[in-house]
Amino acid sequence: MIARTALLSLFTFVASVAVAEPFARADESCRALVQDRVSQIYGQLGWEINMTIHRDGVRQVTYSRGWLRNINGALGGAADQLFSDRISAADPNQPFDADSADNLLIDISPTGVLYIRYFPWRFSTAWDMACEGPVMTRYIPGIGVVTLTFHQKVTIPS
Repeated sequence: MIARTALLSLFTFVASVAVAEPFARADESCRALVQDRVSQIYGQLGWEINMTIHRDGVRQVTYSRGWLRNINGALGGAADQLFSDRISAADPNQPFDADSADNLLIDISPTGVLYIRYFPWRFSTAWDMACEGPVMTRYIPGIGVVTLTFHQKVTIPS
């Protein structure tokens, strides 16, 4: 039943992404944040990030934790994505089962467009974001509220 519920929620997410605006156009509020974050990292140094997606019309939240590094003046990296509807077999009261994580490849353009590639599902999204302080966020109709927060600088393993 859990696998069926997870598959149904993922199908709902993929279907809602398919009807979202296909061409993201970032507003100018993110240019300074991205430039600041890029200017502070080099080599193996990167940023620890957290990202949440509070779904619109579906009782689901996703939580991702990962890192971003400087890639030619933009930011790129990876994160693990956990889902509130994936319950731990060891503890049925524990959502966000760490053993059921999906993998994300994340890129942020110099202007603040957030590109995400989802694995193992093999689809992509591109959303323009608005920025304030160390936070990128936006309400995406049909998806929900997407928020990515930059935390501390970290060393990225090779």
